[in-house]
Amino acid sequence: TLLPGMKFGRDLKIGLNRSLSSWKSKDDPGTGTIVLGIDPSGFPQLVLYKGQTRRWRGGPWTGLRWSGVPQMAATYIFNVTFVSSVDEVSYSYSINNPSFISRVVVNESGVVQRLTWNDRDQQWFEIWSSPKETCDAYGQCGPNSNCDPYQTNNFMCKCLPGFEPKSPQEWYLRDGLGGCVRKPNVSTCRSGEGFVKLARVKVPDTSMASANMSLILKECEQECLRNCSCTAYASADERGFGCLRWYGNLVDIRTFSDMGQEIYIRVDRAELAKYEKSGPLANKGIKAILIVSVVVTLFLIIFLVCWFVKKRRKARDRKRRNEFPLSLTSRSNCLRDLPIREFEEGTTSSDLPLFDLSVIAAATNNFSDANKLGEGGFGSVYKGLLHDGKEIAVKRLAKYSGQGINEFRNEVELIAKLQHRNLVRILGCCIQGREKMLIYEYLPNKSLDSFIFNEPRRSQLDWSTRHNIICGITRGILYLHQDSRLRIIHRDLK
Repeated sequence: TLLPGMKFGRDLKIGLNRSLSSWKSKDDPGTGTIVLGIDPSGFPQLVLYKGQTRRWRGGPWTGLRWSGVPQMAATYIFNVTFVSSVDEVSYSYSINNPSFISRVVVNESGVVQRLTWNDRDQQWFEIWSSPKETCDAYGQCGPNSNCDPYQTNNFMCKCLPGFEPKSPQEWYLRDGLGGCVRKPNVSTCRSGEGFVKLARVKVPDTSMASANMSLILKECEQECLRNCSCTAYASADERGFGCLRWYGNLVDIRTFSDMGQEIYIRVDRAELAKYEKSGPLANKGIKAILIVSVVVTLFLIIFLVCWFVKKRRKARDRKRRNEFPLSLTSRSNCLRDLPIREFEEGTTSSDLPLFDLSVIAAATNNFSDANKLGEGGFGSVYKGLLHDGKEIAVKRLAKYSGQGINEFRNEVELIAKLQHRNLVRILGCCIQGREKMLIYEYLPNKSLDSFIFNEPRRSQLDWSTRHNIICGITRGILYLHQDSRLRIIHRDLK
């Protein structure tokens, strides 16, 4: 617990480190693994650790607040003192109103809290805490990217100007931990390069940054430009002085809604031209005309394409209504008659094999009860084993379900487009006569309740495993509800 008047930080002369540690648990006041401290390397910054791993970064001191704690800018209750010298790096606070009681704690869950005492209710109230949002987690989007939690309809991770995803496939699946890399075949060394401003952010990890408090921002830019290894610069103090320069990867940047610092990212000449405000496009009237023209043209193109596709689809449906190819080989696509569009940020749907009924019957031992995994209003699910040893789960739709070919096509098309590491994967389908089946990957651990409510098996789920399961479920739900371009409405959750 940090109280008013207490000093927090490092005495560099005697090597004393004043930090906050959590309890082992809510009921055990022994020293836990969560530690909040000031890292003095590079340019000093506030860091929360779990063991040796960085969990959250409050960032460097900006002259008024910690870079990653914009809420401090609105406070009028506290007087804050920050000291950074050759002898010490420390932080302390005092309270203007003596009747006001406040403290800072690190709890056993790994959260830093600012608590105030409510005398009327006789309890502590939380007025601030972190980490709270997904973007608060250290390095959530990997190197050279920015985490923006306010992009409600888009992936929160966005590559910095001049960079692209290291793994486009992972990026499209909403996994940003791999981060971004510099775009290929570009030069940012004495080739007309420049800087693009990123506003309202927490600046990157400063443990490897270089600081010079005697330089102003313009001088900082020139210093960074002279060194080809310099990737970004910013004011060390948000009041307009001091110079921070980064070399190499930029890690743990995030955007805030209305408060934050400005950082300038080094880009090549071509990238810089995209962000230039000078030239013929500076005139707002010309910009408006061009924008309107482009929008109208796009609408016309979209209208014509949709009209053409709809016309072709109607003609095809008339010709092949209620038919489905039965003699396709294993290389055929069970969505062949469906309009396969690009999905999830530009990737294309892969082919879904059409399995022959005899293959599925053999894999499930002719749909024996011994292979049945479950049953519902849609029909039954069976475990199967293909000839190559691959285990599958077969969803066999009931003949009396009322689902026709069109409904089945819609279901296959929808599921095929929902590609995410935390959702079950569809492998193909089977259509023959009145039989309609979906082939999924087999999940051997069955339902989670078979562990939670089974006394012998419950011990296999330690809290680390449970936390991973919770995070995986949450990522899948978040994808369905927010990140997927498809609108998903579910009436029950499996």
